[in-house]
Amino acid sequence: MNHPSLQMSGKILGLLVLHTLCGALSVEQVVAQNQAASVVAADFKEQVIFYPEERPGFAAWVKLFQFGNGEVGLSFDTIRKSPNPRFMPTSIDFMESFSFPYQYSRTLIPASHPDLLYESHYMKSSDGGRTWQKTGRDWGNGGAIVGYADGRLVRVVWGQQAWRPERGLARHATEVDESRDGGNTWKLIARVLDGFVFSVHRLRKLRDGSLIAMGPQHPSFGPGGSRQRLGIKHPGEIDVTVRDQAAFMHSPDGGYTWTGPHYVLSSVRASESDFVELPDGRLLIINSSVQLGAQTRQFVHRISTGFVCDPVIRIEGAGFDSADVQSGIVPETVEISPDGLIAGARRGSEYACSNDLGKTWHVISGVPECNYQPQSVWLSDGRLLTAWHLGTDSALGQQDMCIGSHSFHIQANLPPPTQLTLVRSLSADGSQYVNTHRARLTGGGNPISGKTIELRVKRSWNPDGTYNTTPIDQAEDVRTGVTDQNGVVEFTLDQFNITRDIHMFYFVEASFTPEPNDHLPACKSPSYSNGSLTSKRNTPETYPIYQSENTLFLTGSTVEQYPELVDLLDRFDTFVEDATFRQWADAMGGEKRAREIIKFLMANYLLS
Repeated sequence: MNHPSLQMSGKILGLLVLHTLCGALSVEQVVAQNQAASVVAADFKEQVIFYPEERPGFAAWVKLFQFGNGEVGLSFDTIRKSPNPRFMPTSIDFMESFSFPYQYSRTLIPASHPDLLYESHYMKSSDGGRTWQKTGRDWGNGGAIVGYADGRLVRVVWGQQAWRPERGLARHATEVDESRDGGNTWKLIARVLDGFVFSVHRLRKLRDGSLIAMGPQHPSFGPGGSRQRLGIKHPGEIDVTVRDQAAFMHSPDGGYTWTGPHYVLSSVRASESDFVELPDGRLLIINSSVQLGAQTRQFVHRISTGFVCDPVIRIEGAGFDSADVQSGIVPETVEISPDGLIAGARRGSEYACSNDLGKTWHVISGVPECNYQPQSVWLSDGRLLTAWHLGTDSALGQQDMCIGSHSFHIQANLPPPTQLTLVRSLSADGSQYVNTHRARLTGGGNPISGKTIELRVKRSWNPDGTYNTTPIDQAEDVRTGVTDQNGVVEFTLDQFNITRDIHMFYFVEASFTPEPNDHLPACKSPSYSNGSLTSKRNTPETYPIYQSENTLFLTGSTVEQYPELVDLLDRFDTFVEDATFRQWADAMGGEKRAREIIKFLMANYLLS
């Protein structure tokens, strides 16, 4: 563990001591040492996989993947001092189109320097990342990559293709290559998204062998592109639609043909989101705040004709502070275990995991912070293996960079995921939905009793007739109830039973906030809107009288029974808010008839 490059600062040296301690403990010992932790790492190992021959050197941008035959693949990029066989002087117009810092071109554009050689390296491990063998090396940046059981490699040479002037106009498209000799030689098998930059951040192989390439896309830029420079915005354009609108391409045949782009994470800045394939075939996309975007998740369904996206869901809490847009613990790289635990890491921050499909995240203790731009895979022996590079977006010689990995088992002592459902109730005879709502709290599918549930209620319309835009989470009408032995609590909203306005709608949402000793995660129900008036089975005239926009509506049978109601207002000489019974009797033609009509109107909440 005495790696010189890992002793660059007191902070890293301190982590090194922690590495040694954690690596020597068994799962049971770690749990015994830290009973308060809900998730702990055991059998931790840190390993340096690659150092540049000349140090300080440049090694960065790892890609970690599994071939499907038990072997693990790794690729990364290096820059070293050597004659560049593809050197091409870069024009100032081309450089200006990037808006990147001066001199960063030599670490971004492989052809830009005559004496610096940019190469991609390919390695594999047959023992779960403990030892690595070199399989290939190629000029230029490697891009996103996957492997197949027969050794075939497929890469998507991501958005940096737009940064390669030696390719001419061909740079305004995204190339897909394959290699059958470990990465030494590559063959072009597809070209996608002509006229656009597709900065593929993650390429994954699904269980059926098909491929998903995900990343932001935007119009190509610079000389020959559709836009003058990267990130240019025309008046009225929204940023995410220009620079960081996430999308994915799908290849059903291992990279030869592609469909898409399929857009995801709408209106979210998501230049480096990740995803996992769930057991039911859905894709779960997770976006961290590491690239200034919102911590969000989204489910994508695979259907016979393509893909359908669920709404984007905000990940509540998870350490996010709106004053610090890069705070939070949601990982930038995620991987799912066979039993459904999702885990990963983010650069310069904690490892974290979720047992409820990304809704709630828990920091993994007993493991140091992860290094830069990580990628993870879950190995067959139960370890999470994460590769990274030491350093940041560094230039050659700026830091003593290396490629390394972390591996460990996860001992998760997490509460079962809580779920709060909320449904509108039927009347006792089952003929009509009523203004009662039934919340049910479960943990791991089992009912949870004795817990306080809050129900927030928001009217759709303000008293002045304007639409109520208050978020449901901020509604001031809050009811509380305690769950019974079935985990159920009912809320009856009587105030909505006394209206006959067909436009009276309201929203409801239930929430559960655990007490400190509950050992349960918080949760919310879906929210939905409700019409106060509802239909009744086999009843064409559910309400004999109702109102809409200051107009009184009567059913035919009501008119037959009470014809006086047709010209009710005309029967009074003037409008009197507090009319006396005598005035009613005179207008209706007698006391008996007046009592019948008043009783009918009160029973139907038109009078009070």
